[in-house]
Amino acid sequence: MRHNHHKLEFWGKSVELAIRTIRSIKSVDSNILPLKDQIIGSAVSIPSNIAEGSERNSKKEFIRFLYISKASNAELRTQLTILAGVDNKYESIRSDLVPALLEIAEMTQGLIRKIEKELND
Repeated sequence: MRHNHHKLEFWGKSVELAIRTIRSIKSVDSNILPLKDQIIGSAVSIPSNIAEGSERNSKKEFIRFLYISKASNAELRTQLTILAGVDNKYESIRSDLVPALLEIAEMTQGLIRKIEKELND
């Protein structure tokens, strides 16, 4: 039971979002470097967990990694909110990225529901 993560639309969107996130925060002040590093880690974790889960040998494991990806998504939204709270000049980064994050989270949840239904049928 392997899914080809390259064929999952939300995996591609999450890769694009990770790239956008990294590019967007390049200019973030170095005095908040630990937060910047966490933002990058969370952004990269979203597509990485989708890919890793798709290579697992069971639907249950894939679902587990999809939930981890969703958790990283929520973590990134939180970190972007904190970043904007630290300095309002970063609000545009948050407002640019959060809608895409919410869309990816919704798509991820949709696949989770689909796989869970398959397991219960």
